[in-house]
Amino acid sequence: MSAKTLAYAKGFVLCCTLLAIGLGAGCMLSDTEPVFDTASAAKLQASLDSSVTDLEVPGAVMAVRNPDGAVWIGTSGSAQIGSDVSARTAQDGSDVAMSYDMHFHIGSITKTFTATIILQLVDEGEISLDETIDQVIQEWLPNYFDFTIPYNESITIRNLLEMRSGMGNYSFDSKFKQDIESNPLEKWDPKTLIQYGVESEDTPAYPPDTKFEYNNGNYILLGIFIEQITGNTFADEVSERVIKPLGLTNTSVPSDPSMPAPYAHGYIYDDENNELLDASTATDPSWGWAAGSINSTASDLLTWVKALVDGTLISSTMQQERMTMQEADIEDFTVFYGLGIYSDNGAIGHGGNYSNFYTAYAVRYKNYDFATLVNGKLQQTGESAHVPARNVFWNAAQAIGLDGQ
Repeated sequence: MSAKTLAYAKGFVLCCTLLAIGLGAGCMLSDTEPVFDTASAAKLQASLDSSVTDLEVPGAVMAVRNPDGAVWIGTSGSAQIGSDVSARTAQDGSDVAMSYDMHFHIGSITKTFTATIILQLVDEGEISLDETIDQVIQEWLPNYFDFTIPYNESITIRNLLEMRSGMGNYSFDSKFKQDIESNPLEKWDPKTLIQYGVESEDTPAYPPDTKFEYNNGNYILLGIFIEQITGNTFADEVSERVIKPLGLTNTSVPSDPSMPAPYAHGYIYDDENNELLDASTATDPSWGWAAGSINSTASDLLTWVKALVDGTLISSTMQQERMTMQEADIEDFTVFYGLGIYSDNGAIGHGGNYSNFYTAYAVRYKNYDFATLVNGKLQQTGESAHVPARNVFWNAAQAIGLDGQ
């Protein structure tokens, strides 16, 4: 498997011809632009290569911005494996090497976009963080739900953002799991997803602010609120409020299972049948919608994490609210969770796992910005990581001398 490295500076225009043929160098606009030092770049590439091998993943892309503003992007491994390949393949039957411009599902990093729009609406005076969901429903969508969300008179917008609503969790509802397994290409209505959680016997509701529970339903409901308050689709609001202002030209809210070209194929390993499965377009992303459906690239994510942590798109008051965090457990690691953002041992941002065949991590750590993307898993002969992209990040941080976990 091949690896490529691209080093370039902030505000810098890439030389498309060089990139197209995969040369490991960038072009500078002037001698005054910051340059990523070659020693650190070499360490990052070696770390990325080792991570792809050790984590047993097909491939990865990683983008890093240092405190001076210089940017490095590296790739390792494969974007596609085997003979069923796209037109990007030089020869039938060969793997397609990972490239810096590949699109990935970014999973729950979507929540950072959703939270930002909600905080913008608070800035605009449309809603408040301590408004109850019942108040929002009565004002903006009184006829939308034909069922009642438990504790709707006490759950607040803040509770939804910080994952402390106590709502039933559709993602872990056995009926939902059965239904999506039976029809993975189903176009899910957001209201239906909320209803799965409300009616779930597996994850019954409990009073808000009792404890932290990672629940996609919180952000599905926030997505519904965004649409009903603005009168626009969630995709349009993401585009107008986040994508266009920041120039995230390779970021989008998908409307169907197809992926924008070029994209890294996402893989899962079927232990029962001993085969590697390409799951890239196996499910309709509407199941994750405002909680986990967005597609992006490493370069766009690097731009986004800077804006996220800097609070570029919201007021300083809302940024302070966003960064107020409480201890929380996410799967196999502990974080401090705020309003759609968390601190992972001092790394501020968010991670994402799209059904295990795409994982992503976008954080700021010790004044370095990182964006890592991984396209699933190969056969796991060692211990499996829940979010391989997180491991890629921590390995890279340690490789360039930043304190580890």
